Amino acid sequence: MSSKFTTILLTVLIALFACALAQAEKRHKLTRPAFHPNAPYLAGKRIVGGFVIDISDAPYQISLQYNGKHHCGGSILNSKWILTAAHCIDLYSEVKPTVRVGSSEHAAGGTVLHLVRIVPHPGHSSSANNYDIALLELESEITFNDKVQPVELPEQDDPIDEGTMGIVSGWGMTMSAADSNAILRATNVPTVNQQECNQAYQSYGGITEQMFCAGYRQGGTGTCRNDSGGPFVAEGKLIGVVSWSHECALAGYPGVYARVASVREWIRETSGVFLAIISTIDTMSIKFTTLLAVLIALHACARAQAERRHKLTRPVHRFAPNGPYLAGKRIVGGFVIDISDAPYQVSLQYDDDHNCGGSILSSKWILTAAHCINDNAPSKPTVRVGSSEHASGGTVVRVARIVRHPMHGSKNNYDIALLELKNELTFSEKVQPIALPEQDEPIEEGTMGIVSGWGLTLSEADSNDVLRATNVPTVNQQECNKAYQSRYGGITAQMFCAGYKQGGQDTCRQDSGGPFVAEGKLIGVISWGHECALAGYPGVYARVASVRDWIRTISGV
Repeated sequence: MSSKFTTILLTVLIALFACALAQAEKRHKLTRPAFHPNAPYLAGKRIVGGFVIDISDAPYQISLQYNGKHHCGGSILNSKWILTAAHCIDLYSEVKPTVRVGSSEHAAGGTVLHLVRIVPHPGHSSSANNYDIALLELESEITFNDKVQPVELPEQDDPIDEGTMGIVSGWGMTMSAADSNAILRATNVPTVNQQECNQAYQSYGGITEQMFCAGYRQGGTGTCRNDSGGPFVAEGKLIGVVSWSHECALAGYPGVYARVASVREWIRETSGVFLAIISTIDTMSIKFTTLLAVLIALHACARAQAERRHKLTRPVHRFAPNGPYLAGKRIVGGFVIDISDAPYQVSLQYDDDHNCGGSILSSKWILTAAHCINDNAPSKPTVRVGSSEHASGGTVVRVARIVRHPMHGSKNNYDIALLELKNELTFSEKVQPIALPEQDEPIEEGTMGIVSGWGLTLSEADSNDVLRATNVPTVNQQECNKAYQSRYGGITAQMFCAGYKQGGQDTCRQDSGGPFVAEGKLIGVISWGHECALAGYPGVYARVASVRDWIRTISGV
């Protein structure tokens, strides 16, 4: 055995050992949708209910093209190999497809590369669409930069936990005249129970072990035509390839993805891809390879020690900064959910009208924003629980006592209030308490959370009568402080911010007081911001961990 091969083998072994620790991470789980159930479509899927992203947020994404036109998505594995869906390959085409890398637009920019070889998985069946995987070998090597990067792969047969949140991206159709598919879009969807998805698709013969499903039972966000072959990435790894489903983001029909871990050995045997960066070792010195081994191990170990959470991307949030609005915020750029997907959510009402959101802490206590409390109201507020609609259904419970945080002031610091209910709640699948963080538990930049509420939607097509939600990542504290410095004096340590640098998804009026939930814990309360989902201004949230001991003292929770 050569010393070079030994060094490479050592590299892999060290990395695998460290990554084994990383795999012990507790995945970020949003919901566990239960799907209930007609022919699946191929050749694409589109991002429905999503948001625009920059290619640097998904630098592994490529556009697979025929005759210069976008056809499917795909993912960069290393400098020579692309992974896509087998059904995306037109074996009867007179010309081989090309691949565009490094551009947010499928029709311009970046670099267009030719293919030298196409290798569909030998087990692929077009009739059942099993093993819907193909490898594309490039004629020339890719040059990596901040817009072009390989994505990591799972190990053979790595399991996928139900509820794992992933990001899917592509240039597919959007089902909205207002949302162009010329620019790369993405959305977040959770994986769903294998048996329930299999049952949903029984009219098609069900799904196989080489597939998994992801989506929300109420539909509203997912992939569609011309997204096929694209990536489903969770925890930084390409775990799925967009494959097929029934229609687009339809309630009761989650998207179906080819399971990358089921073909990991075949990928390795065909392409030689061990880790995305190993393919470049042939040109490296032994000393550099040894250094690489150490760096891989350190990187994997750092991931293992990191806060247990799903990481979508780490966008460099350059928020550039106008009075903040209170008394609500609305879910903008989101999707409809059922109350059973967020059973901790409540509607805080005055005279039977929805005013703010809130979260169930126990059978007797609700947490909301202090600014949501109307001291001039003729009567105490009520709380509606267990309903997807703020105006009907569920149970309406009276509030016996309101306790604002004693430090709440004019600058909306400590924007927290506790509501003691007159009667105890009866828990069910639609009414459940939410876990809390510990006192001063940190929130890492890039932590993905779900925010929900009945606020305004900024869209005539999207009603706020029914509960809506969206996913947003937390952003750098210093950058958010800078964004709000000139007009509002910045933010405090009792606040944190979340959103996308390009805007487009956020909370707004009448969402205030509602939950920001990450990894099953209520880490934030919707508080304030500048306008709604505006580029450069992330939403500001009250930091629950900063008042955890006070909550315990007042409520006993």
